[in-house]
Amino acid sequence: MARIKIQVGNENFEHGLTRVTLESDASIHIENIRNLELKKKLTERILAAKVEKAFEHIRTKDVFKLPKARTLGLPDEARYKLEIDGTTFEVWDGDVAANPQLDALLSLLKELVAQSTNGEVLL
Repeated sequence: MARIKIQVGNENFEHGLTRVTLESDASIHIENIRNLELKKKLTERILAAKVEKAFEHIRTKDVFKLPKARTLGLPDEARYKLEIDGTTFEVWDGDVAANPQLDALLSLLKELVAQSTNGEVLL
């Protein structure tokens, strides 16, 4: 089964640490941890069409074509840690726009998380 995992944030900051796993069977698992306490955890089925669209972005492997990695981000800049079918990589938020496939995938994942949690969890 194909799987996309993404993690962003820090449990000690305002929005906390968010972990999202999107499965090809149209299930999404979301965890949000703040101040070392699990604030939100859910698993639900979502629209299969949206899941298919997310996985379309990774089939071409263009999502892995990243600009030269920066070692430091800007103050308060998000750093996403992604795992796609066993391949793990990290990217700063400011570098996402350089890869249209990755940008589209992250936008879709953000939308799915916001819809699934009624806006309570940010990605």
